[in-house]
Amino acid sequence: MVYQAAVAAAALLVAAGAATAQTTTLRISTFKGQPHMASSYMLSKVAPPNVKIDIVEVATSSEAMDALLTGNIDAAYLGLVTAVLAVAQERPVAVIAGVSFKGARIVARKGSGVEAIKDLKGKTVAVSKAGQTDMMFRELLERAGLQVGRDVEYLLLPTNAHLEALASGRIDVAATTEPHGSVMLAMGLGTDIAPDLYDTSTGRVGIVLAVARSTIEKDPAKAQLIADLHAKATAWVKAHPDETAAELARIIRQKDDVVKLAMKNTELSIDIDAAFRKQTATLIDQLMRIKYLDRPVEADKVFDLRFLDKARAAAGAN
Repeated sequence: MVYQAAVAAAALLVAAGAATAQTTTLRISTFKGQPHMASSYMLSKVAPPNVKIDIVEVATSSEAMDALLTGNIDAAYLGLVTAVLAVAQERPVAVIAGVSFKGARIVARKGSGVEAIKDLKGKTVAVSKAGQTDMMFRELLERAGLQVGRDVEYLLLPTNAHLEALASGRIDVAATTEPHGSVMLAMGLGTDIAPDLYDTSTGRVGIVLAVARSTIEKDPAKAQLIADLHAKATAWVKAHPDETAAELARIIRQKDDVVKLAMKNTELSIDIDAAFRKQTATLIDQLMRIKYLDRPVEADKVFDLRFLDKARAAAGAN
């Protein structure tokens, strides 16, 4: 009897060891509490028991890209602009899925005299360099006959510094991302002066999911797993908006209603279709024109979409 018990115990230990050995850990970067990247925080809700998700919060897309290329993370939620710049520099990365578009606001400080884009002559605007908001905002300025440097002073600031700069009067306008924009509105600091921000030539591209090309080549099963979980997490967020808002509010220590306001200014989508790729080509042209990009790159070289159909199926999408 003692012998049988010992054998059974040993078998359990072996089984436990095997289960541990088969556990996969995925390290994935995101931006803290941003609604347009909400899917990243819900990956653990849709992951199978043998997959552990470690979320790595970063401050910038460039930081995420560096972590991806050094192997410190397996995938990154980041801006499409950063992915384009990396590919142009022949850095071995690829976008495997869309994440979201929207997620930005142009907020004018109350008392600044700015009620629309056309009022920005002689004003100071805070913007994060070479981001999607920067590109869309430049297009709106051009439509209004204004030019960065000549008519409008650009102050390059990281997004997390925009709120303080607006509140202190250091800037007149913040071209910022969520949830910062909605926090500004909720605090009564300013008003959104660009409801047509997404009616621009690159308005429907934004945040994407990227992996290193070495992962695609050496471990395509891992790349597919990442894509599948992302698709499932995106579907989960869409089906559970209140729970998602509560979770993001806890992460950034903000009120639920502010986060919900920010979420209304976000549209999640894993798809990268022909229209998306066409707008990416337009984005590349804009980056070349303002000299953020010093060499051309074909839009299709930014993407590797072989995992997207299976990911869509895994999430139950059509």
